[in-house]
Amino acid sequence: TWLISMFMDQLPVLPRDLTGKRVLDIGCWTGGTSLILAQMGASVVAVEEVKKYVDCLEYLCKSFGVSNLQPRNLSLYDLTADEFQDAFDIVLFGGVLYHLSDPVLGARITFDALRDQGTCLLETAVARSKDRILEYAGKDEPAAVPVPIGSFRHRMSCMRSWTRAAIGTSRAFSARRLWGLKTGWSPSGRKWVR
Repeated sequence: TWLISMFMDQLPVLPRDLTGKRVLDIGCWTGGTSLILAQMGASVVAVEEVKKYVDCLEYLCKSFGVSNLQPRNLSLYDLTADEFQDAFDIVLFGGVLYHLSDPVLGARITFDALRDQGTCLLETAVARSKDRILEYAGKDEPAAVPVPIGSFRHRMSCMRSWTRAAIGTSRAFSARRLWGLKTGWSPSGRKWVR
């Protein structure tokens, strides 16, 4: 898919050979990206909260004899269980963040699933605007702009604030611009790519 291609070719932060790597694909939908990651050699846990999409991926795995991919009907918020803590080399968090009612909590849960030296591949929609669209004011203050139900777009500065709040440091991102995206490293050695 284009997302895997972007992370491999344009950025490049995803190796072509994932043999021996454990990957968590959050919001896998019907599993196209999960199947590619499994074909690249990874042991993949694909998480999707919509049951019919998980059923579709289970059917594909069975039909094509894919044994290194485990579809799970779970919400992102279920990933706080012990089995997901510090368990993955790579977490793919594509197209999910802008659907969350609490993006900071979602980013924190995602970060907690990474092993030390692990990489989170984050893809999300952002608004290209100099005007204030949304902002993160903290857990005790409401957002300055109302958020529509379902999904929303936010500015990159808001994205940086959320992810910094999620991993507990304001020094989380200090990196270079690549193809309009930024990469960054956290003090613990876990790497974020967005």
